[in-house]
Amino acid sequence: MAQMTLEDLLAKKEGQKTQQTALVYLPGLGGELEIQRIPLARYMGLTGQLDADAPDRLLDAQYELIYACCPILRNPQLQEAYACREPTEIVGKVLNENLGDMNILVTEISKFYGVNLEEDLKN
Repeated sequence: MAQMTLEDLLAKKEGQKTQQTALVYLPGLGGELEIQRIPLARYMGLTGQLDADAPDRLLDAQYELIYACCPILRNPQLQEAYACREPTEIVGKVLNENLGDMNILVTEISKFYGVNLEEDLKN
């Protein structure tokens, strides 16, 4: 493996473009939702809650992460149409509480940060 030089790192900086958005196909919806990268500190704060022992807290943390990363779910008109009392309720309502689709979204969101949850689960 070659040692990186200053020139290598400077060239990498010039070519470095962090992906900010992605489209994710959700079988339960039969279509794609756009997800977007959020600041790393916010992602870490939200995913830190995913390790909670209480299943209801785990679900709330997933809703919060998905809500933060899916711009369309933050639309007030959509939330009103689904009669949401709390903004994050839209996640479960739009996804019809489909855990498979929620897991797909969390997995794809994590890839923005170099985390491969599928590999982590295998190991």
